[in-house]
Amino acid sequence: MGAQVLVEENSFTDTQLAIVTDLDSDEEGFATEKNNLFVNSATRITQKGSLSVSYTYTTDPAASACAIVRKSAGVGVVTF
Repeated sequence: MGAQVLVEENSFTDTQLAIVTDLDSDEEGFATEKNNLFVNSATRITQKGSLSVSYTYTTDPAASACAIVRKSAGVGVVTF
């Protein structure tokens, strides 16, 4: 459907296709990939996007993503 996605500061480990733009649509999408960590993980980005947002935000480093999820995930766990 020509969708665009911004994939930023994520960590992918042992993921067959971490980012893919041509999977379930007749029209390929676009991916803008920034500062991600790929460990034994592939991507299939057939069209690079240029997506940006009009607001400011901060990200945690991709290298911290797994530790943040381990600390913050689970039923009844609120750590923000």
